[in-house]
Amino acid sequence: MKSTNPSFASWVSAQSGSPLPVALVNFKVGAVTSTSVALTWSTASEENLDKFVIERSSDEKLFTAVGNVNAAGNSKKMLNYNFTDETPATHKLYYRLKSVDLDGKYEYSSVVVADLEGAKELSLYPNPSNGESVNFTLNFDPQEDDVIAVLDNSGREIMHGVVNTLNGQIVFTEQLKPGIYIVKYTSPNFKKAERLLVR
Repeated sequence: MKSTNPSFASWVSAQSGSPLPVALVNFKVGAVTSTSVALTWSTASEENLDKFVIERSSDEKLFTAVGNVNAAGNSKKMLNYNFTDETPATHKLYYRLKSVDLDGKYEYSSVVVADLEGAKELSLYPNPSNGESVNFTLNFDPQEDDVIAVLDNSGREIMHGVVNTLNGQIVFTEQLKPGIYIVKYTSPNFKKAERLLVR
C-alpha cells in the first residue's frame, strides 16, 4: 500500500491567482482490503467550501467521481474527514480530492495510490459456528511461523496453532459455549482479527 501526504500548498487551483478555499493538511490512503479502500484527510481551515468530491482512476489519467462528502463551509480549526470506496476493481487505484466552493469553483489535490495487490484477507466459515470447528481461508501464502489463535470474549486464548495452508480447519478441543469469540491471525507483516459467533 502506498500513499502520499500533500500539504495544502500542493493543491492545484482551478483559477490562477484565486485564494484557496481550503487548507489541506493531509490526504492519505488508510485501510485497504480486496473490496474497499479507506481515505482520510484533514483541513486546517475552510472558506465558503461546499463539498469534497472523491475521484478514482485505474490509470492515473481518466478520473471519475465515486462519492461526495459535505464540507463544514467555514472553519478556522482542524477538521477530519473520511470516505470508504466500497467498489475497488483493480490491483492499483489512484485517488484525488476535488474541493468545490459555494460558487462552483474547484481545485484538485495531489494524487494518492492504493495498492490492492497487497491486500490480505482472512475469512471464516461457517460463521456462526456450532462450536465444534470453523474453517478458514487466506488469499495469500502463509509464511513460516504464522499463527492463528482463538480467544474468548475476555481476551483469554483458548487455543492456537501454526498455519501452513491457504485453506484449513480449526477443531476445538472442547465444544465452545454460545457467544462471541475472536479468531486472530498473526504474521510478521499482517495481523487480522475476525469475530466468530457460536450458537
